[in-house]
Amino acid sequence: MTPSVEPVGETARVGSKPWGVAVDDANGLLYTANEADNTVSVLDLETLSTIATLEAGAGPSAVAANPATGLAYVTNAFSASVTVIDGLAGDVLTTIAVGEGPWDVVADPEANRVFVANSESDTISIIDGESNTVVQTLTGIEEPWGVAVDAAGGLLYVSSAASGVVAVVDVASGQVVDEIEVGDRPRGLAVDTEAGVAYVANVEDGTVSVVDLVAGEEIVTVEVDDLPLAVALDLSRGRLYVVNSFGDSLSVIDTDTRRELATVPTSSRPWDVALSADGSVYVALSGSSQVLLLAPDDIPS
Repeated sequence: MTPSVEPVGETARVGSKPWGVAVDDANGLLYTANEADNTVSVLDLETLSTIATLEAGAGPSAVAANPATGLAYVTNAFSASVTVIDGLAGDVLTTIAVGEGPWDVVADPEANRVFVANSESDTISIIDGESNTVVQTLTGIEEPWGVAVDAAGGLLYVSSAASGVVAVVDVASGQVVDEIEVGDRPRGLAVDTEAGVAYVANVEDGTVSVVDLVAGEEIVTVEVDDLPLAVALDLSRGRLYVVNSFGDSLSVIDTDTRRELATVPTSSRPWDVALSADGSVYVALSGSSQVLLLAPDDIPS
């Protein structure tokens, strides 16, 4: 049985019902996408004090930061749009129309591109970060819920909740080049491009699939707590963090042994997770309108 540890960490108040969290180490910022009051909280990463609270669209669901430009991109699930934010200036720059039900977003700083998973229109919007306009729309993936990018390989990985697969997309051609079966209703995913491994949270299974991207197959599944929604991968420490929303917990998985090391209680419906360069873990607590900070020493090793 996986050991559970006592509640740890510190919290900071953000907007109502945060569904997304992102870290911008280069600019010392933390963002939360607050679904219930249609705002984005911008926090100082070191002090966790709020710098700005900015208006977004309807139902902010996820946020991705591009440290190269200092901009953040917030998906608005209920208004089919993305809000572009300059966190340092504390300004909303523009709003971009995308597909219906945008639930996840990832930024590629090298190419200055942003990828948005539109779950209700079965599309992926590609945004050019220079012009902040949609330059391409990918099709062929049913109910895309999560996205991860391999910039060097020119590949995009998309979890298809309806199909129970991870779709591998060649960005240049816009074509799906592989589909890998995983668990039931996959959502959050993270990719170790050097090792050729992906980690996928299966919402209905209560599992994480470990996927060999070269062989195109699931290697193993790791049981976690109830309703795993999002994952964050710490390559330098060999750890995968999984937020289990109905379990009110964070699973810590050793990526070498592919076993769960511990379950950390979080309370308050954790919804998303992000990492900073020093190994700190930030969890969006949707039930209490807070962000939880777990320092490296707070996390079982």
